[in-house]
Amino acid sequence: MLDIGISYFLQISYKNVRNLSIHPDEHLKPFDLFRRAFVFLGTSLLIDTFYMSCYVYFLYSVKWTKFYVGISNDIDDRLKRHNKGQRLSTKGGLPWELVHVITCEDKSVAMLLETKIKKRGIGRFLADNNIFPGL
Repeated sequence: MLDIGISYFLQISYKNVRNLSIHPDEHLKPFDLFRRAFVFLGTSLLIDTFYMSCYVYFLYSVKWTKFYVGISNDIDDRLKRHNKGQRLSTKGGLPWELVHVITCEDKSVAMLLETKIKKRGIGRFLADNNIFPGL
């Protein structure tokens, strides 16, 4: 649990942030700077898991001849859970094959991309981006 108040979070001194060994050419989002400061100070944040690399993955079911798109931090574990039938939306299409993965910088970017793909249509997105041109 977060045992340090948000006001302290915002009061991180320049002296502490300066010691984070950030390259001068590195461009960071404002929150990344504070997140790194917390890591430097040895404080763990629950919110930090939201800002780690995340993957948008594409599965294909031969049984259904359909694609499925999702996001995960651990693709191997996620694929195993899909193929064990632990996900209601994919339970009937077993077995699922992993056909493509896109790496995103954090979960928020992955969620936006997943939404964009689902709105566009998975097959259309894959065809438009030459991942599966024959669709």
